[in-house]
Amino acid sequence: MKKINKNPTPSYGGVASFTERSYSSCLFSRQTKRFSGRYGINKKGFSFIELLAVLTIMAIMTIVASVFMNAGRKSVEMAAREVAVTVREAQNFALTGKNTGNAGEKCTSYTFSWVDGSANYKIEGTIEAETGCKTQSYSLKNGVKFTNEGTFTFAVPFSFVAGSFSEDGYKNINLQKGNDCFHVKVFSSGVVSEESSEC
Repeated sequence: MKKINKNPTPSYGGVASFTERSYSSCLFSRQTKRFSGRYGINKKGFSFIELLAVLTIMAIMTIVASVFMNAGRKSVEMAAREVAVTVREAQNFALTGKNTGNAGEKCTSYTFSWVDGSANYKIEGTIEAETGCKTQSYSLKNGVKFTNEGTFTFAVPFSFVAGSFSEDGYKNINLQKGNDCFHVKVFSSGVVSEESSEC
């Protein structure tokens, strides 16, 4: 009579015993822990300090990006304000009859002009439609430039603009730096304003 072995040992082609599977699982667990310890892998995830450090870095990067984005806009805004102040200065010259003649003559008008693609603008006084008064030159700063050109004149002793205007009733002075634009409006009545605009 053939004896039946109640505890057969599995062959290599058979299913592994419970003992061998436990040993394999234990060995894999040890190797995983050793790998995690060697390469700094923490199964618990990020600590509070690490998360705080990441959030702090992101906040700093956001602030820096915001500063750079607003820098161009601020430069154009300040340039537009300076141009508007210079226009009002020309008005004041006309109202007060400021003496800027080379030989002491009284100027009869003051012309404000600016050049397209340039940073240069000026106030030029004239004596009875002839040059002879001193010219005061100015320049935009921080890379701001004009994107159009033109002239207008204040005649002594008035503060309104002499000459013809477009249907809109004002002269437009456009300024730009990068993707940021501003314009200065000089109305025929002499009112001066600065506004942001699309490029």
